[in-house]
Amino acid sequence: MNQNNHEKYPYQPDGIGLRRLAKLLKEGMWLIFGFTGFVTLVAIIYALNTTPTYRTFSSFSLPNQSSVLSLNKFPLTNETSKKIFIRYLRKLSEKEFQKKVFYGNDYLTVLNPENEPIDDVEDYVSGFLNSISLEAPVTKQGKDEITGNLLERPYSISMEGSDGEIISRFLNELVVSANSETVNDFINITNQKIAIRLDQISEERGLLLAKAKQLRLNIIEMLTDAAKLAGSLGIIENNLEQISESKNNSIAWYWDEGSSYGMQDIITANGAAQHTTSQNKIGSSSIAFDGDGGYLEIPATNELEITGDFTIETWFKKSNTSVSNEQYIVSNMGSEDGFYIFLQTDRKIYFGHRESGVEQYKAFNPSIDTNWHHFALVRHDQTYKFYLDGALKPITYDDMGDTRETSKLGTDDSVIEVGGSTLSEGQYWEGNLDEFRISNKARYTSNFTPSSIAFTADANTSLLIHSDTSNGSTQFIDDSGASSSSYRAYQDEKLPNWYLYGQKALLERVELLKSRTNDEPYIPELLVLDNDKLKLESSIIDMTGINAMQLRQAAIPIEPNKSLIILLSFICSFMLSIFLVIVIDALKPDEKNST
Repeated sequence: MNQNNHEKYPYQPDGIGLRRLAKLLKEGMWLIFGFTGFVTLVAIIYALNTTPTYRTFSSFSLPNQSSVLSLNKFPLTNETSKKIFIRYLRKLSEKEFQKKVFYGNDYLTVLNPENEPIDDVEDYVSGFLNSISLEAPVTKQGKDEITGNLLERPYSISMEGSDGEIISRFLNELVVSANSETVNDFINITNQKIAIRLDQISEERGLLLAKAKQLRLNIIEMLTDAAKLAGSLGIIENNLEQISESKNNSIAWYWDEGSSYGMQDIITANGAAQHTTSQNKIGSSSIAFDGDGGYLEIPATNELEITGDFTIETWFKKSNTSVSNEQYIVSNMGSEDGFYIFLQTDRKIYFGHRESGVEQYKAFNPSIDTNWHHFALVRHDQTYKFYLDGALKPITYDDMGDTRETSKLGTDDSVIEVGGSTLSEGQYWEGNLDEFRISNKARYTSNFTPSSIAFTADANTSLLIHSDTSNGSTQFIDDSGASSSSYRAYQDEKLPNWYLYGQKALLERVELLKSRTNDEPYIPELLVLDNDKLKLESSIIDMTGINAMQLRQAAIPIEPNKSLIILLSFICSFMLSIFLVIVIDALKPDEKNST
């Protein structure tokens, strides 16, 4: 029996042949069609009756350069596209701002036109807003990536909801409103800066007027004393012709009421040296030097021929950490005498001093980075000290002899350059300086905390340069409050010949000064302040054409594909029904084996 079966069926492989499969499908036709038809019918009913979920999105990128340039035309403003765009993204993602747009455009009524009762309005609004998603562009490390900056590829914001028209409209209004508010925020900040600067100008004007008044009173007192001396000596009549032939320039200085603030007020900006609001330490700006021909020049003076204690200090900031050539902070070096302070290529800051044509140096090692630092060189009790950020620094190079401990500091044989060298070209400071001051006293004798406010001029200030003005300005003033050399000479009783003007001329001058009701025409700094004030007050801020982003695509609703749902349901149910037919057949007992 078994042998006959083997002869009739020599080999029966596992599985189902094509004939067998066709037979099974024919026998299970009703199951296949019935199951597939039922599932497809359910899918059709679901697709037609279920509320669809729509999705919408909008994309945008960094603002164009035109918007950035237009925004930076406003006074005291210096923004970048990155900074503007980051503020825009923050505004767009703020839930409070999203609610503001929702309520401001009355979307509660739009979503609930029948005004049906809502148990919790806040939850209802939050549920509507929760589907909002802000997505950054997908990036990968490579040559297309700009480290530390946003890429040009667009960001996107998306939202889901049951009404595609409503969510698209809301998303578009959200994107546009965030743009307008971001620009308004920058303009409000600019207006605040303008208001603060106008207050500062008013305060500075008051200080200058008070200083000028005190000077006038001092001159009245000095002239009165000289008139008394002239009267006691019998020099009564005017003696102007004799005085005009005198070589004593210091008398003419006071008679003509020249500069009363120490050194000459005229400071010339050369090259690209200018005030900039993009970097500041004290006040709203700092002095920018490009390292390529930009420096400040002060005329030659004997104010820096200091033989005793002195202090040279400033806030400095490098624009980069490279030191490929010498970079001068200040220089007053003549052919025989003088000094300079510079950053050398070995990354040390040197104080160089020349006496009788021989130069000697002291130096220390600062930290070379792009942060703000306070530097001070002090000579106190015949000892030189370097301070960085208020901390005493060890001297790491020193070939300066003891004779330099009492030598005069500067020279009237050369101009003074801040940010450049008086002896050679191509050695300019590359970075920023703020609050530059030279004093004829030792202001620091031990570790200290650098001042966080502008320096105040006093009787020991020989040179003082502030930077607290508008971006791009090239007007620089010496704000030192030191008395001039001629006034110190008078105090030291080295000017006994004031009386030579004659009592009558001196008293006439006294009466003229007493009768003056307005000191403004005699204060050149007021012209600079008044010009700045006029520019700020007359500036017109217009938002036209200014955007915080570039819109790449406005929001449009994406409707779910119902036909695709039905088609997928049909295919899946058909394949599943075939699988069921095969499984059912496999589970049947083997009729041949059972016989």
